[in-house]
Amino acid sequence: MVKIGPNSLAKLPRVRAQGPKISGFFQAVPILQFYSSIEMNHSFESSKLQDFRDQVLLGSRLFWLGLFAFIFLSACAADPILSPIGSQSLGGLGSDPESTPSPDQDPLGNPGPYGENPEAPFVPPGGSGSEGSDSEEEGQGEPAGESGGSDSSGGTSGGDGEDSQPAGSGAGEEASSNPVCDPLTSGSQDSSSDLQAGIRGEISYINSAAQQVYDFWTYDLATDRYLPANSVDGTVYMPKFDVPTRPFSMGFVPSGSSEALKKDDGNPLVENFSLRFESLLILPENYPEGRYEIAILSDDGSILYLNGQSVIDNDGNHPTRMGCQPAGASPLHLTQNSELELELLYYQGPRYHIALVVMWRLLSEDETAGHDSQCGKTGNHTWFNPDSNPIQPTSNYLKLLSDGWEVIPPSAFRLKNSELNPCAPGSDEPDATGGSPG
Repeated sequence: MVKIGPNSLAKLPRVRAQGPKISGFFQAVPILQFYSSIEMNHSFESSKLQDFRDQVLLGSRLFWLGLFAFIFLSACAADPILSPIGSQSLGGLGSDPESTPSPDQDPLGNPGPYGENPEAPFVPPGGSGSEGSDSEEEGQGEPAGESGGSDSSGGTSGGDGEDSQPAGSGAGEEASSNPVCDPLTSGSQDSSSDLQAGIRGEISYINSAAQQVYDFWTYDLATDRYLPANSVDGTVYMPKFDVPTRPFSMGFVPSGSSEALKKDDGNPLVENFSLRFESLLILPENYPEGRYEIAILSDDGSILYLNGQSVIDNDGNHPTRMGCQPAGASPLHLTQNSELELELLYYQGPRYHIALVVMWRLLSEDETAGHDSQCGKTGNHTWFNPDSNPIQPTSNYLKLLSDGWEVIPPSAFRLKNSELNPCAPGSDEPDATGGSPG
C-alpha cells in the first residue's frame, strides 16, 4: 500500500492525470461541459446579434418609408393635381353627390364667397406620357382643300369668347397689339357682342416632335409662372372652343395681316405648337343652375384646370379623342354667381389634323361625372368627317347632342382683368373677325 502524505496532495492532479484511462475520462467530463457551455453561449450570442440586426433593418425600413410618405404628402399638399382630393372633389360636394356647397364655398370647394378666390397658379401634374401616335391619317402630307372647309359642327350652337393670358398679368392689362382672331377654325364662329367676353391664348412652339403638352412650357421659379419654350409676337383670341376635326396648314395669321406668324426657321406654325388659354367660366343667365359635367374632344393633347385643379387630362399624341372627368367625380355646381378661373392647355403634335371642342351637360341630382359610354373614343373620323365640305358631324357626335351635351357657349367665357376683346364684333380693331387661316 502506498501512503500519501500531506505534502503529496499538491501532486494529486498530476498523479491523476497520469493515472489510468478511467481517471482521464472523468477528468474530461467537466472539459466537455465547459466547451458545451461555450458553444451554447456562442449560439445565444449569435441569436441576440441576429435579432439586433433584424431590429436595425426594420427600423431602417420604417425610417425610409416614413420619409417617403412625408415627401409625398408634402407634395400633395402643395400640388392639387397629386392630391387624392383633387378632381374627385370638384364642386365642393365631397362624398355626398347630393350635397351642395355652402355660401362660404365656391363651386370647387375653395373658401370665400364666389368670385373672390385667390389667383390659382398653373400647376403641372408631372407630365403625362405619350398616349400613342396619331392614326395613319396624321402626318401623311398636307391635304388639299383646307381653305374650303367650313367649321359647321352640326348642331353645335352658340359661341364662346376666349380669355387666356399669361400667368402673372396685372389687372387692367391692355389687349394685345397683335391679336390673332379665332385661328383654329376654317370660318367665323358665333361670338358674343360683349367686348369683355372671350378666351385669350398664349402661343408656344418647339422644334422637335412633341409627346405631351408640358414639352412646350417651362416653370420659372423667380416669376412663379410658366414660360413658353419659344414664343411668337401674337396673342390668340377665341369666342369658344368649337373646333371640329379638320386639317390645319395655314398657321396663325394676325388680324389685318395676310402673313402667318413664323418660327425662328421662317416656317409657319402648323405642328408642334401649344396654346395656353385662360378665361373666367360663368353660367349664362339663360342656363339653369345645377350640376354640370365637362368633356373635351381634342387632337392632340389637352388638359383642363378650373381654379387650379385638374379636371380633365386628355394629354398625349392621339387623333380626336373624348376626354372626360374621372368616373365618379363630382360635377360642377354652377349658379349665377359662379366664376371659375379656367386654364386649358392644348397642343398640336404631328400635322395635319386638329380638334378642340369643350362641351358640358346638366346632370340630375343623383348622377356623377365621367360615365358617358363614349368617353375615350378616338379617331379622325369618329366624331366628324374632316374630308367633307362643310365638315359634317358623325353619328357619334349627334348622339352626344341627343344625350344632352352641347358646346359651351361664348356667353360663358369672360376675359380676365376686365380686358377688352380686340376680336369681338364692334371692337375698334380693324378686320377683327378676319385674318384667320382658311
